[in-house]
Amino acid sequence: MTAQADTPYQRPSNPKFKSDAVESYIQSQQQKLNSPALSALFTRTFPYSLDNTVFQQNVDTATDIYSLRTYVVTGADIQAMWLRDSTNQLTPYAFLISKDERLFKLLVGLANAQAEFVLKDSFANAYVVPNGANSTHTDDQTYKQYQQDAMHPPVFERKFEPDSLAAVLKLQRVILENASTEQKQQLIDDIGKYWMGADHIIVNVLNAWTGDFDDLTNPTNPYYYYFSRPGANALNTLENGVGKPSKTTGLVRTLFRPSDDATALPFNIPVNFMIASELKRLATQFTAIANIDNQVTPKLIELSNTILQALKVNSTEGSSTSTRYSYELDGFGNRKFMDDGNIPSLLSLPVIAPNLYDTTIYLQTRKQILSSAMNPYFFEGNDSIQSGVGSPHTGQNRIWPLSLISQAESSTDENEIRQLLAALIDSSQKNGLIYESYSSSNYQDITRESFAWANAEFANFVIWLIDKHPNIVLKS
Repeated sequence: MTAQADTPYQRPSNPKFKSDAVESYIQSQQQKLNSPALSALFTRTFPYSLDNTVFQQNVDTATDIYSLRTYVVTGADIQAMWLRDSTNQLTPYAFLISKDERLFKLLVGLANAQAEFVLKDSFANAYVVPNGANSTHTDDQTYKQYQQDAMHPPVFERKFEPDSLAAVLKLQRVILENASTEQKQQLIDDIGKYWMGADHIIVNVLNAWTGDFDDLTNPTNPYYYYFSRPGANALNTLENGVGKPSKTTGLVRTLFRPSDDATALPFNIPVNFMIASELKRLATQFTAIANIDNQVTPKLIELSNTILQALKVNSTEGSSTSTRYSYELDGFGNRKFMDDGNIPSLLSLPVIAPNLYDTTIYLQTRKQILSSAMNPYFFEGNDSIQSGVGSPHTGQNRIWPLSLISQAESSTDENEIRQLLAALIDSSQKNGLIYESYSSSNYQDITRESFAWANAEFANFVIWLIDKHPNIVLKS
């Protein structure tokens, strides 16, 4: 753990949002961490989203809880709000919200903004933030019913990615898991006014997208979706605007992956695991809250059970002695095995869907994911560079730190975890942050220097280590 950044990132003198609880936690851990390099990297990555990506918020001026709004951009390079990224950028702070009312309001404001966006267009993956950049995708051909153009503000990009809707459920769930009793009481009206309205839409969309391909591609269907990007490669557009045909399986049809790349086959297995998990876990939180008119919870549970049953029947391939999870399938018997460095992934199943997967099948799958002979997006590192899973999104021989984090958090081998932590620290040497990807031959050759999600995920990983494996990161 000796990596040194060439030009170390410095926290801004005027952060976008400052939390006393976050600053206090950083100070309390700095002296406990057993490596100066780890301490420095954690000190930069943990507050990174608050420092840099809270684009607009009204925590100190909102007159009531349901008027709270927080808009989080994905990075300095892209000033738009992704549902998936914004959830993952702020949820690492959730364990502190009971100690910091302003931080609690910040996360609630994000949940409110997400709900409002979903109510306006539930097929979009990214939205324009107030006073932020305009969409760069206005030429995309994507329609509502009867070929009506759908590329209107606040839509920034309209790729249908069901994991984005699961991310909305995840943020609500994490807030409720960590809020104090008093804070939950504050939320009762807000849950009814915004959250459940969006959740009804989410359940209806996801449920519809377990349906028949011919129905879903009929423009008279209220859940019809079409997407075509003129001149784009196959990763950024859909075949015939509607994607490849699929046979109904009970799984949610997935047109774009968590990487924003088009799927090769229409049912993505890790995405369906995440959806099933977040539906079930949010239902548990809603059930525990008294005094709310809750009609959505039974729908959450029913859809989760439908997907889980479909996963049990459809998600695996191979013989009884060597079964693995498929990455994607179409219901006609065609399957694709690979993994992608983004989350949700097959590698991240223990994190995204705890207790919902088969451990034996997962371990057999994990072994093949971490093999360049089996997974076309597992890349061997050269010259002491850590091997890992990449993504079609960044092409050959580019490894994603997000995948190293998934590998570590799904491991029971402390030596493997130590090795991956050291590699993550080494991979930050460009300027002292975590990036989208690095070259398999050079940690300095990176993509997206201001990828906030990766920094948030690393900080969350360190917090997880402090709790689960303190001997790896804390002084004796």
